[in-house]
Amino acid sequence: MLVQGRERELAALLDLARAKGKDADPVVRQQLARAHTQVRLLRAAWERTVAEVAAGKAPGAQLSTWKLFWSEYHLKVGELALDLAGTDALLRPDGPGHPVDLWQDTFLVAHSGTVYAGTSEVQRNIIGEGVLGLPREPRAVSR
Repeated sequence: MLVQGRERELAALLDLARAKGKDADPVVRQQLARAHTQVRLLRAAWERTVAEVAAGKAPGAQLSTWKLFWSEYHLKVGELALDLAGTDALLRPDGPGHPVDLWQDTFLVAHSGTVYAGTSEVQRNIIGEGVLGLPREPRAVSR
């Protein structure tokens, strides 16, 4: 499940901050607290959606909100992880092929999360039109 993966990832991020001696930095502490809060919000929103589906309700635009929140969160965590890793983030591990470490992989994969299952822009349109009642975004006219 995506939420459990984010919880494990957050625990590893805390370990990284401690290992790098950055856990006392006030800015890093704020970033980690924000990440913790966002993971908790992801879990709560996911559990609500699961409960509604179990009760026979069809998931609506809230899934777009969840997907957008998750993918944008993951981008920020990937950036934070590389910041915490410091110059180590510039090194590739030894091994065949093109290996990356956990945080390099997190950073690189996070970008694809804003594209698959509907781009962040598409999710924003669904939220704007379906939830907020905004007018439809102008569509390109084909000739």
